[in-house]
Formats: sequence, structure tokens, C-alpha cells
Amino acid sequence: RTSMLAALSLTALALCSPAALAQAPAKPDLARAKQIVDTVCAACHGADGNSSIAVNPNLAGQGAEYISRQLTNFKAGVRVLQLTYNVRNDVGDGYLEPTNGGLSRFGLDVIGRMNELGMLVDVSHCADATSDGAILFSSAPCAITHAGCRAVFEHPRNKPDETLKNLARKGGVVGIYQTLPFLGPPSTATAPGAGLELYLSHVDHAIDVAGIDHVGVASDRDYRRASTSEARRRQAEDLARDEAVEIVGATNAVYVEELASAKRMDVLADALQKRGRSAADVDKILGGNFRRLLQETLKRNGE
Repeated sequence: RTSMLAALSLTALALCSPAALAQAPAKPDLARAKQIVDTVCAACHGADGNSSIAVNPNLAGQGAEYISRQLTNFKAGVRVLQLTYNVRNDVGDGYLEPTNGGLSRFGLDVIGRMNELGMLVDVSHCADATSDGAILFSSAPCAITHAGCRAVFEHPRNKPDETLKNLARKGGVVGIYQTLPFLGPPSTATAPGAGLELYLSHVDHAIDVAGIDHVGVASDRDYRRASTSEARRRQAEDLARDEAVEIVGATNAVYVEELASAKRMDVLADALQKRGRSAADVDKILGGNFRRLLQETLKRNGE
């Protein structure tokens, strides 16, 4: 299954947080957006001017520390930038903001510059208005690299159907993550195989809403197995701290255990085929759709 590139959904870099942009002018402008995005690109290309798609998760991150302290380490070709990480920054609102304020004028300028350079816009942790605005105003398809479906489970980290439809209309792709507290209530994933079934229900719904060409597999720290209640409790605490939300059922599994191994894609392929998906459709879900999206986006930069 050579097209399995779902690991690319890890390459989400949070851009322009308040700490990194403390010296921001009162009135955002295109010159500043160009300067910041070009700086990211210069670090991505490296001293020799060469570039490549960043498939190593160590080459991307979600937070101000990567912009302010680690930017010079990105020399292998970062091409995916996440606009916000949970809270508001100069670009727009994250999903934890109660105001759902959407994109700023500066955020529009950043998206425009990313389009010019051939960067993929990621709205995974963005508020609904920020997500919809980015999809609307971007001249290139966007990505929701890791999220779930709010119609399946009501959680602000998941995306509503209208956002998934908007994404698909513009040619984008949504990756479904395997983080159980975001996929359903604790009671739904306690029996053997229930976590995988819950995950697949989000995949099925996303396909029903967005279409088979616009859904993929996401990855978000869910490779870790926890065989004891204490280990699961620690995983839940880590997730609650990083996401700034309360995780209910802390002794239950945090990630889909059937997928927390190197055989993840084999397990998913078998499960999808058992649900009646064709081999061609399985190939799209397991990486073909993200590959197509990256090819279309990076093509604008001659790559």
C-alpha cells in the first residue's frame, strides 16, 4: 500500500501565536504577513535552497515555542502550517475561544501569502468561524489534518457537517483522529473492539458528508498503548493538559487500542474492506487523498 501517507497529517505547525508576535503592529498588514511566512519558508528550504515535504513529525509542531525558539531547525521542508492551536492568536480564534471570532485581517494576509508560496493551510484546532473563513478565502484547498465529526459526537474539537462540506467543495481533505475522548462518551469504547467501531463511525460519516475523495486517516499521539489504569490515567492527564479540556472517564482507554501499533494501516484496511469499501476507496482513505492534496498544493511552488 504505497500510497499510505496518513502520517503526513502530523505535519501541522501552529503559526503566529501571541508570544511569537508580541511585537505586532496595531494594524496588521500584508508586508508583515509576507515577512513571517517567508521566514518560515526560508528555514524550511535550508541554506542550499533545496526542499522536501516534511514527513517527520519532529519537523513540525503546534505552539509558540516552535516559532520563537525552534524555527531555525526547520530545514527539511515544512509545507503545512496550522493557523491556530486551541486559543486566539493574531491570525484568528482557536476552538477553545467562546467568541468564535474567526479570522483577522492579518490572518487573511497570511493565508494569501501561504497560497502564493505553495503551503497547505491546516485548520484542525481552529474555531468554526476561523475554519470556514480560511476555507472560503484560501485560493487553494485546505486541510483538517486531524479532527472528528461533531454530528457523531458533540465536541468543540470536532468539525460540523457544514465545515466538512465547505472543505470538500474546495478540494480539501479531513483526517479522522483516533483520540477516544473526542470521538464519543467513555461508555461507548469500553468493550473489546468498540473503540475501532467508534472510530470507523466517524470515518463513515465524514465520507457520507464530504465524499470519498476528501477523507483520510489522522494521527495525533495515538500510537501509545496503555495496559493499566494508571497508564491510562496519565495519558488522560497529558491530553487534558495539552488540550485545556477536562477528560471524562480518565481510567478508560484514551486512544483506539487496535490502531496503536505499527500495523495500524493493515488493521484499518481490513476493517474498511469488511464495511464494504472497495480497494480503490481504501487506498484513498489510507493516504491517496492526502497525497493528492499535497501534490496539488505543492505544485504551486514548482515541487
